[in-house]
Amino acid sequence: MSRLLKAVSVPGLALLAACGQEAAYPTQQDQLAKMNVDQVIYGLDHVITNAGVRKANLHGDTAYFRDADSRVDLKGVKLDFYNETTGATSGTLTSKTGKYDMRTGAMTATGGAVLTLQGDKGPRVITSDELNYDVQGNRIWSTKPTVMTENGREVGRGSSFESDAKFQNLTVRNAVGSGPAPTSGGGPVRL
Repeated sequence: MSRLLKAVSVPGLALLAACGQEAAYPTQQDQLAKMNVDQVIYGLDHVITNAGVRKANLHGDTAYFRDADSRVDLKGVKLDFYNETTGATSGTLTSKTGKYDMRTGAMTATGGAVLTLQGDKGPRVITSDELNYDVQGNRIWSTKPTVMTENGREVGRGSSFESDAKFQNLTVRNAVGSGPAPTSGGGPVRL
């Protein structure tokens, strides 16, 4: 019986000793404190409206919120624009990161920003390091160098660009082009 008691006692004591120790595993709270954010949402989907009309759907793989700020920092950004009349998708903006202001609806896409539109001659793609979208001002623009391709072929470059959100009035500044896109010898070009 003494051997049986020892056999049960040794594992039993080990279990009791383990129950008294707290594990030192990192928690989400610890990680959030290091990032200086209050909330993290994985798989954010948000509808952007103006006067009750859907203008765009914003998706972020990860969204970081701070309680004291209306700005949301995003990773893995996708912004789908909609035609007000038909409701069909009129364009898509993607980027590695971005910032969205919940109060104003303004969005800045950074890190390899790509805007894809369906043009008359096929897909029109505008790339820049940074693209901005202002739902209240109904415009999209970049103050950074911009490259435009149409149907897979580069048609122009410029120091910046601006467009209405319907993509009907697009202006490229300091444009240098090739192919069918008009050029102006360095001045603004309306496309």
